[in-house]
Amino acid sequence: GAFIISFFVISVSYLFGLQKLIDVIGENIFQFISIFSIPKHFESFYLGIIDIRDFYFFFSVNILFLTFATFALKGKR
Repeated sequence: GAFIISFFVISVSYLFGLQKLIDVIGENIFQFISIFSIPKHFESFYLGIIDIRDFYFFFSVNILFLTFATFALKGKR
């Protein structure tokens, strides 16, 4: 289910272009979604700058998905 929804969203944004997607969902919602963008947070690492906010973002995402994986594995027991 999640794969199909993700694939659809990515395909639509690729086919219609990013600007059309912004027009459809609105500028404010797009800016909120872009907070969770990995390339946005990885940009400072490309430049050789270690920003604590970006480090915290990646650390938090890792902890979040490790927690999800833990719950999923406990549910299969």
